Amino acid sequence: MQILLKDISMIRKLAKEEYNNAADLSYKVCMECGISDFTQEGIETFKSFIYDTSLMNELDLYGAFDNNLLIGVIGLNRKRQHISLFFILPKYHRKGIGKSLFNHMMNDCDFTKITVNSSTYGEAFYKHVGFKKIKEGSFNQGIMSIPMIKECMKTDFTTRTAELSDASELRDLFRETVLTINKRDYSQAEVEDWASCGNDLSRIKEMIRTHYFIVATNRQAQIVGFSSITTQGYLHSMFVHKDFQGKGIATMLLNEIEQHATATGIKRITSEVSLTARPFFEKRGYIVEKEQKRKANQLSLTNFWMAKE
Repeated sequence: MQILLKDISMIRKLAKEEYNNAADLSYKVCMECGISDFTQEGIETFKSFIYDTSLMNELDLYGAFDNNLLIGVIGLNRKRQHISLFFILPKYHRKGIGKSLFNHMMNDCDFTKITVNSSTYGEAFYKHVGFKKIKEGSFNQGIMSIPMIKECMKTDFTTRTAELSDASELRDLFRETVLTINKRDYSQAEVEDWASCGNDLSRIKEMIRTHYFIVATNRQAQIVGFSSITTQGYLHSMFVHKDFQGKGIATMLLNEIEQHATATGIKRITSEVSLTARPFFEKRGYIVEKEQKRKANQLSLTNFWMAKE
């Protein structure tokens, strides 16, 4: 059975009584996926850390759950601004769960930087979420580790996965943006026809269920932009609230979409891009493959089939 990010029921901070379960998961994943980074001494070092209550209690642990099953954990030493452990059950790899878990933790922080000693297995993931290698990896107490750091920009906006309860707000954002921003390049009749495509809330909810669908929010939790991509790499939507244009929100959303695509093995992203959005996508390396007329609701509007390898 295919597991999608939408199937994951909860990401939350763990209670102290759940830490032993997190330790068990960490050890299990480590032995399955990262054993090549450990000598026998390293295995003992790792076990002595995750099963030491006093050391683990220094961490804030966040868990991802599939129903009541703990499937992923990230551990933060808040004082050191350091990720001390990060493991996802192999069955749930490449589903966007690690990225969502990482973002949830980061949204709960106010750091200017964060560090990690990555395994060789985890290095690619950390690069995808903005970490840079400080120096080459080496063995320390029998564990291969690669020191990495991420500089954390202060921002007024964060991203999260869309929820079904967002549907009405997404509809309103879409309609208002099309009627206001896209009016620069399309007639009144065209934007009204296009905006009417967002009237069906059931369609929006279906996209939330089946796409990798993310939203950008401001500090007041207002949705200020959204984007979604299918498992086949079709970028279905990219809209920024009419009152929040030019603030880097589209860039933030597309960065995350492209990181998700890379992490899940999508080699080519395609999209049908409006006249209004074409310059943005061209700056991001997307190529126009053809100009076309596509039916919105009742009218056919000009757009561009664009792609990026």
